[in-house]
Amino acid sequence: MANRRLLIFEDRTRLTDYLLRHWLRRARAAIRLRGSFQTALAADPEAVEFYCRLSGQDAFEGWGRTHVFWTDERRAVADGDPSHYGFLKEHFLNYIPIPLENIHPIPHRCDSAREGAMAYERHLRDHFQLDDSEYPSLDWILLGMDTDGRIAALFPGAVDRQTTALAAGIMLTTTDAFRITLTLPVLNHAREIVILATGSEKAPVLREVFHGRQAYPAAHVRPVDGDVLYLVDRRAAGRLGDYGNHYYHEDEAVVVPLVNTDF
Repeated sequence: MANRRLLIFEDRTRLTDYLLRHWLRRARAAIRLRGSFQTALAADPEAVEFYCRLSGQDAFEGWGRTHVFWTDERRAVADGDPSHYGFLKEHFLNYIPIPLENIHPIPHRCDSAREGAMAYERHLRDHFQLDDSEYPSLDWILLGMDTDGRIAALFPGAVDRQTTALAAGIMLTTTDAFRITLTLPVLNHAREIVILATGSEKAPVLREVFHGRQAYPAAHVRPVDGDVLYLVDRRAAGRLGDYGNHYYHEDEAVVVPLVNTDF
């Protein structure tokens, strides 16, 4: 059963302090135990400070054994179009001594969502040496949660809990654009998933997710044999009842085990 924890911080800076230390601990432990650290990252604005500070960790000795994947990607039609690949390059990858072959982006210049998803699935199966019925065991996944409860590019109404696919193409109904995303089973086979939520605008959906409202994709994050860690600030925790009514100090968080909740 998944170990679920909620950590509430006074502000985003103190949250980032903890997240940086936590990432380094998990990376070093994975390299020590399994010889590599396989991580999937979200291009989330809430994580910019984390990525910038992580890129300055010159003392980290494991870049050569770290593999970076993406949780999701958006289609980029022309040079200069925003992409999640470009986001992580700008804020993180351009500044670390990671081998090029250790960077595993989702295709963002493909002609169709299906084409991009199939290409990334093939890459994942080749890299992790999986057969058709297996899922990768990523060491660590970082997700942001939007105000509608989406994670990666799993929007409300687009969550398939039974799919055997590793990547999926998601068409956006409001535009002609599309997204490519890791599927829910891939997320739920990770060893640890960290979900960020900061700001008062996240408070309503965070409360709904913690009450197990299945309409929200984040409520479906339940690792098969891993951990879920919610890192939130005081404002995002404002509607969690007793969870939010604590005194916050230094860079330590209020730690709330979630064993007795509906989550």
